[in-house]
Amino acid sequence: MFNSDRIYLRVKKKINLVPENLLKKRKAYQAIKANQAKQALQEKKKLQRGKPLQFKRLENFLWESRRKHRDETRLNRAAHRPNQEILPIKPKLVFAIRIRQIKGISPKVRKVIQMLRLRKIFSGCFVKLNKTSLRMLQAVEPYVAWGYPNLKSVRELILKRGQAKIDKRRVPLTDNTLIEQHMGKERTD
Repeated sequence: MFNSDRIYLRVKKKINLVPENLLKKRKAYQAIKANQAKQALQEKKKLQRGKPLQFKRLENFLWESRRKHRDETRLNRAAHRPNQEILPIKPKLVFAIRIRQIKGISPKVRKVIQMLRLRKIFSGCFVKLNKTSLRMLQAVEPYVAWGYPNLKSVRELILKRGQAKIDKRRVPLTDNTLIEQHMGKERTD
């Protein structure tokens, strides 16, 4: 009763043995990947729905327009006022820090704040004092506090918050060698 059409070969299949800890890792990795895919799908659905409309109350529009109008009138009055700009002889440098938000302000004031590089609240910068910069500081006076720095405050500020732009990246000033390498050629009077 031997069927010549069919030949049965029994081949022993070698089973690859995998350590148990590796199997656990694979299973955990697959679970993480599945979770990430699920979250990505949910995010995609949210984006497809679009941003919810942000409802602005009438008071907000009134507040912004009044603030803009107040800034413009203040700047106009300052422009028509006789020049009382007396530059101090000794201090040539001031430190300006932004202290208020700039929502709903006039475009001129916003531009001056951008020119002073005070884009974030509580950000500060050193400004060389001349007629133009003094006029700019007076234009943004309600939003910026400024004064003449002394050696102690400048030293503390640089030690705590000092940063330099090196290769188009902001790097905290942590070491004197870093300063010497990148700013050694500059004159610091």
